[in-house]
Amino acid sequence: QGTTVVFISHRLNEVFDLTDRITVFRSGERILTAPTSEMTTDSLVFAMVGHEVERRTTLGAINPHAHVARLNLDGFGVPNACQPLNLTVPAGEILGVVGQLGSGADRLVEAIAGVRSHTGKLSIDSQQVDIQSPRKAISQGIAYVPEDRAGKGVFLEASIGQNSTASILTQLTRFGRLENALERNAAHELMKRFTIDTKRINSKVSSLSGGNQQKVAMAKAAAISPKILILNEPTRGVDIGARAEIYAQLRSMAATGLTVVFFSTDFEEVLELADRVITVFRGEMVNDRMIEHCS
Repeated sequence: QGTTVVFISHRLNEVFDLTDRITVFRSGERILTAPTSEMTTDSLVFAMVGHEVERRTTLGAINPHAHVARLNLDGFGVPNACQPLNLTVPAGEILGVVGQLGSGADRLVEAIAGVRSHTGKLSIDSQQVDIQSPRKAISQGIAYVPEDRAGKGVFLEASIGQNSTASILTQLTRFGRLENALERNAAHELMKRFTIDTKRINSKVSSLSGGNQQKVAMAKAAAISPKILILNEPTRGVDIGARAEIYAQLRSMAATGLTVVFFSTDFEEVLELADRVITVFRGEMVNDRMIEHCS
């Protein structure tokens, strides 16, 4: 009907499905403008991040930790959101939990993290544990990265270093006083691990891009050396380059035996990241399937 539409998105499938022409910006500069028909996924990603991004093409690799039943849910449910279910997740597995908003899928992962009340039992390494609050969940080795990083995941006006170590301050304290050298060393290691520029250790998190803010939130969660990492929309609003780095770090952590459970409404993300997927529909788990490959 003659209306001009300007569409902004990080989701490449949307860009290719909806647009006639693409303009890419990077670091405040226009990199290119080209007809969508002349672009490929690889060429668009290269323009967005300035280098090639390795994408996962084979999933479901052999998990050397699979014999360890790390997380077990027995009649575990979320009042008014998710019906009781039974589920076992081995060490080293990345489990995707999917379902439309309102299906109860996101509430399920929040309950595993201690953010929401639950019914039934949760066991870690065959031992039933109490996770009726985030503090109790953390004490049992469950770390959580929420979907709203700015509002819930990080302290925007604190430094990157302070955020990175916020969950382990008791480990960095001697005789009731925070040891600055210990804190700085711990922050440096976490920042390097999540490919955050260590020169910016004193910069406020609010000065970072969305992708780097998410890395800080993940570093804060990883600092406690959890047995189970729960993520809600792990890369919402994150550019393709930062996504690849986050996925690579999650796979690296899983390879050491960490169990990862995440909720996402991004189907491409689920296929890219998960080893196994459960589907929740109207509060009930209706499917449980391994992912063997992604083209």
